Amino acid sequence: MTEPEDKTLSLTKAKAVVHRLFKFRLRSEHEIRTKLKDKGFPPEIIGQTIAFFIKCEMIDDAVFAKAWIGSRLNKPMGLRRIKQELKEKGIADEIITDELGKAKSDYDESEAVRTVIKRRSRIYTGLDPLKAKRRMEGYLIRRGFSTETIYKTLKGTR
Repeated sequence: MTEPEDKTLSLTKAKAVVHRLFKFRLRSEHEIRTKLKDKGFPPEIIGQTIAFFIKCEMIDDAVFAKAWIGSRLNKPMGLRRIKQELKEKGIADEIITDELGKAKSDYDESEAVRTVIKRRSRIYTGLDPLKAKRRMEGYLIRRGFSTETIYKTLKGTR
């Protein structure tokens, strides 16, 4: 096989990998770049593949961030954890700040904490109240809610 044919074949394979990734959920540019690198594609092919999907508007970190935030807020999760997840996915800080700012306007973190407390409180019935409170606090902190909101909400639910 000649070198141009080999590059065309590699590019086709790289595009197929990305298409398979998109079957499950949207991906950030960083995630796709990492996956292609892990699969052994050369940097030139990775760059061409990324450029192709950006041109087709299938890779857009702002759209990805908005979708990710929406899905995570429905769980519900705290903004701090969502921000950390987006950073891990290679989203730029300005995109994270912009999209989280838009989401904050419609999101009441204390209401989300109350929802989680209602859902989780059944698990802690029969436990010592102090132990149950500590477990609830730990769970909420791991979900990314601010400690200030957690303590205010827990104080108000007694």
